[in-house]
Amino acid sequence: RPELIFNRKIDAQQVKAGMADYIEDYGKITLKQFYNLVFEVTEGDIDVPTSWAQERYGWFDASDVKVVSVRGGYLLDVPKAEVIER
Repeated sequence: RPELIFNRKIDAQQVKAGMADYIEDYGKITLKQFYNLVFEVTEGDIDVPTSWAQERYGWFDASDVKVVSVRGGYLLDVPKAEVIER
């Protein structure tokens, strides 16, 4: 489950909206696509991990994603990623 702290609320909101748009268009978003979106929105300000498993896990729904104010910024609270492909 990714726990990313954004410096700017607008960045977290843009990633949340981007997730929802991607899921609406393609029916799912993988962890890899999610991290690519984070990298694009933050222009590389947040280090994103890489792993072979990122293509296998993700989300089919973004309705439970929340932007939460925390010490040091804004947390993008996402549910645990599901298996998308085996």
